Amino acid sequence: RDEIAGMIAHVTRRGTVAYHNAFGWLDREARTPMRDDAIFQIMSMTKPVTSVALMTLYDEGAFHLNTPIAKFLPEFRDTQVFARETADGIELEDLKQPITFRHLLTHTSGLSYGWNDQDPVDRAYQADQRKHAAAGQAFSNRDLCEALARLPLAFQPGTKWRYSLSIDVLGRLIEVISGQRLDEFFQERLFNPLGMVDTGFFVPTDKSDRVATVYGHPEPGQGLLRMDQIKAHTTAPDWLSGGGGLVSTLNDYARFAQML
Repeated sequence: RDEIAGMIAHVTRRGTVAYHNAFGWLDREARTPMRDDAIFQIMSMTKPVTSVALMTLYDEGAFHLNTPIAKFLPEFRDTQVFARETADGIELEDLKQPITFRHLLTHTSGLSYGWNDQDPVDRAYQADQRKHAAAGQAFSNRDLCEALARLPLAFQPGTKWRYSLSIDVLGRLIEVISGQRLDEFFQERLFNPLGMVDTGFFVPTDKSDRVATVYGHPEPGQGLLRMDQIKAHTTAPDWLSGGGGLVSTLNDYARFAQML
């Protein structure tokens, strides 16, 4: 039906692969067939990896779920909360309770993604993103958290749900608690033990021919749109996004899923 360019299907139960097959195209225009070891930009499927990595530190007693994140990220101690929008602009109020690890893990922190032009908090995110883009400076998890802490929360923590950069903040918390970069921590705690040999924040040059092209659907009924602007990193990026930065293969992610 021309709805997707290519796919891999994989079924595993109790450690045994019951079905695995590739269909369609890795690159439709080049007529490169989909391959079993194709590398995908897994976007928000990074979030479970980050959350599991964080919970290994929970297992070691580094924090409780109700621990305020300001214990490790003091910039969030004085973050303010959106109250209302008036003709004079946004009115803010103080936190009624601190952001906790539980709030981040469940997307109830009050953080946002900045996607909605109609939302006053998201517009503040967009303005801040433009400012950083204009500066042209390197951007890390530390920079992200410092910027988010200065922006208003969309609501008081724990009172509502909103999909957000919460898991990226968890990535920064992993770095602060462990003293390691997020990629190093992932490699040590998850990727090496599970044999996830093709998962990381960038694609090495010798694996570039395995990267699946990204396609989208611009309008209903208009077929596929090739999105070459969405490219996997070829070297380690400055921002190791715990919310959406990983690349992986179906075999690697299946090992992660079986572990769970």
